[in-house]
Amino acid sequence: MSEKPKRKASFMEVNSNPFEQKDKGAKGTGLEAPTEFESLADTVKIERLDFDNIVSTLEGEDNNDMRIKTLHIMKTPYLFTSEQLITILHITPSVKTRITFIEEIGPRLTDPKAKSAQIIEMFRYSDEKRQVEEVLKARAQTVSKQSSFSRGKSQSVLNTGGGGRGGRGGGRGGGGRGG
Repeated sequence: MSEKPKRKASFMEVNSNPFEQKDKGAKGTGLEAPTEFESLADTVKIERLDFDNIVSTLEGEDNNDMRIKTLHIMKTPYLFTSEQLITILHITPSVKTRITFIEEIGPRLTDPKAKSAQIIEMFRYSDEKRQVEEVLKARAQTVSKQSSFSRGKSQSVLNTGGGGRGGRGGGRGGGGRGG
């Protein structure tokens, strides 16, 4: 009789909460729950004048912490393009701040695949590139799901014809069988 393969055991501290917020400086385990959820339900594509206002405000801030806080507040009603994200990234040479900008704006991109290679290439190290790639990939998946959902809904709404194989009250002739 053959032996069953051994299962790999996983261990977790019994008295710890895997979803508690960790130290910002500590490497995460991937189990931390997000501390904030944003709804993009009422967002709109940003107009040029509003975008220019955000950029000039960010450029006018004294330090990167203030830039991050300002962007967090000012981004709220808007969706952005990848080109606009690149413009925002050029405001600072700080890698950490750039990654934070991507984490702030990435989930709001209307075209996350458009300039992804150019955005990723702005970073030198593979860990940084991986972080950026994950944000862009997650947004690309969301946009893809939304567009396929929208297509499916519009098709079903527009599909007013009768169904199937000549049942009653069907298609364009209106009569179904022999009608």
